[in-house]
Amino acid sequence: MCYGDALGLNFSQQYYPQKRSIIPKRSYSTYLLSLINLFDQKLFNYTKIESEILLSVIEESSKIFDFELSTYFNNINNFLSQSKKIIFLLSANYSETGRIKLVDEIKCYEISLCKYASKNDSLIIVKPHPRDSAKKHIILEDSLKQIASNVIFLSDNFKHIPFEIIYYLLLKKYNLDTLNHRILSSSSSILFIEYLFKKECDFMFGIDIVMKYFTEDWIQLRIQHEKDIINAIGLIRSNKII
Repeated sequence: MCYGDALGLNFSQQYYPQKRSIIPKRSYSTYLLSLINLFDQKLFNYTKIESEILLSVIEESSKIFDFELSTYFNNINNFLSQSKKIIFLLSANYSETGRIKLVDEIKCYEISLCKYASKNDSLIIVKPHPRDSAKKHIILEDSLKQIASNVIFLSDNFKHIPFEIIYYLLLKKYNLDTLNHRILSSSSSILFIEYLFKKECDFMFGIDIVMKYFTEDWIQLRIQHEKDIINAIGLIRSNKII
């Protein structure tokens, strides 16, 4: 299991064009998918992985990280219990892949979080993308401290742990479902929180932000991606994806 789309989404190479073409080392007769054909690629040779199966995998995987996560969150449990608003930010590697300038990526997060955070009573917990740069984290932390009373970056040990596992353990051990919390993401990582946990998340960024801050080569691709994600969220919430 990997972070984000590797849980069971499909799209073509053209959907996220790379600097060099990636040729698969092998072809597959059947794909294992969960949220199927939501983007530009349409496959018919697949086996659907039901949500119950994915949840069971997340539950089993959580046992591997239980001690590490519990030790970490025990240290910040006071922040969780004392904060009136808890905001999880799932970052993405936009500046690292040339889709946006670093300073502009920080600005996009700041604009989006200002709608929810408060200097007096908010805790922002950032789940880093596996390919985030250390420089981005330093600048982003300084920026977020201007809009929230407390900011916590999950350590590098958590970069490669799917957020679904972290969220599962927080629900199970820290009664997160009883606390006022929101999850913000600007990528497909949002879909499986909606799908598996029935948690309505907040999707960033919106056409105005994209037009203003993304590099010209990526604007239309990003706008299409946002339309696809919003459509997918609608299908999940209306129970049209089971």
